[in-house]
Order: sequence, then C-alpha cells, then structure tokens
Amino acid sequence: MLSLKGMITTLPHPEAIHELDARMTQFLEDQEEEVFNHQLTSLKLRLTQVAMCHEYSRMEYDRTVCIMRRGELMEEMGMYQADYQEARSHLERVNPELLDKLEAELRIQKQMVFTEYHA
Repeated sequence: MLSLKGMITTLPHPEAIHELDARMTQFLEDQEEEVFNHQLTSLKLRLTQVAMCHEYSRMEYDRTVCIMRRGELMEEMGMYQADYQEARSHLERVNPELLDKLEAELRIQKQMVFTEYHA
C-alpha cells in the first residue's frame, strides 16, 4: 500500500513569494539604465525562475519516498538545471558583472525564503 505522506508537498507561503518578487523587482530596478533592456531582463527573470523552481523540486525530492515521483523530480531538476546553465552562459557572455550580482542576490533570496536551502 502506498503512503501519501511522502508525496504531500508544502507550498510556499504567499507572503514569501510576494517578498521574493518585490526584492527581485527592486534588484532589477536598481541596475544601471543600460543594463535594463528586454534581453537582459528576460535572462535575469529566467535565471531567477528556474533557480527557485529547482529549489522547490529539490525540497520535494528530499521529502518524497515514492520512487516514481523521485524520478519525475530528478527529471524536473535536470530540466531546470539545463535551462539555468543556458541562460547563465548567455548572460555571462553579454554581461558577466551583472551575472555575478544576480547570482549573489539569488543566494541571499534562497537563504531568506527557504529554511532548508543548500547552496
């Protein structure tokens, strides 16, 4: 008999998501004018989104006992990691200093939002 205990996931608190959105918006707005263009904004948002999705999937993976679900989560995390690396590589070519700032901000955000964060 399968237990649902390992399959139940905890969704993030709406306040935490709102705070994360506000901080990332502020971070983007604080960038210099020449940095705030459509291509860079798209890359920054993509990096942020896939980094957070990867972290949520990793947390669910850690709590899941169902072998099939763990396999699905491994696939998800692999897709998020590939998306992140693709966007990261592009941003590194376009603006490496911005990439460094964004990744530092992402680490801070993850530490604030996720109590189980692993760098």
